Amino acid sequence: MKRLAQGKIHERISAIPNAWYPAYIIRGNEKNMMIDAGVNLLGPQYLASIKETIGDARLLHYLFLTHSHYDHIGSASYLKRHVPGLKVGAHERLAGLLRKPSVLEMMNRLSGNHVELSGQNAANEDLTMHPFEISFHLKQGDEFNLGGLTCRVYETPGHTRDSLAFYFPEIETLFPGESCGVVQGEAGRNMAHQEYDIKGGIFQERTAYITNLAAQVSHIAGIQGQGVKPETNERIL
Repeated sequence: MKRLAQGKIHERISAIPNAWYPAYIIRGNEKNMMIDAGVNLLGPQYLASIKETIGDARLLHYLFLTHSHYDHIGSASYLKRHVPGLKVGAHERLAGLLRKPSVLEMMNRLSGNHVELSGQNAANEDLTMHPFEISFHLKQGDEFNLGGLTCRVYETPGHTRDSLAFYFPEIETLFPGESCGVVQGEAGRNMAHQEYDIKGGIFQERTAYITNLAAQVSHIAGIQGQGVKPETNERIL
């Protein structure tokens, strides 16, 4: 069943701040985690939603990132500045990318294309994406105990080389980032045509977008060739 990624979607999961640029708060008995950091221009909205969801931003212990695209890590540096003790987890490759000024420049440039969000920064804060410390270089098989919930880490290269998925077995919930929903062949070309030429809603450079799409198709095809079948009884967000 598909549900809009907005508000409380499970007793332990909330999507913030809205359905268009969601991040997820997962509440354990002892610790709380946020998955992905959306776009930088919504940093104040993410922070306000964190406070609203768990009562105090200082109760957010972890921020885990599914991959290195600007619309998934955008507010990470902002949140690090405003949430004392927040520990960020990501693939070690992302840490390397953050050390490259050209990468951050491109991400900030792409973020600037979201003109629909230009009026969201009422306090005129600095929402520029800056380098930020990564506390955990996440890899296949890592596990983190939140108290009553376990976050298992899976490496899922395809959309990007540093893509990760996070699974919580106690509630049978998977956060795959953008590792799912790929299309192949003519359907893939039609998708690119629809998104770029008709909708105009993709701000990632076209060549990079098509390269990522092709890598996803290749990765999924390899899994299918090994006879691996996806589970059908688990919640995927």
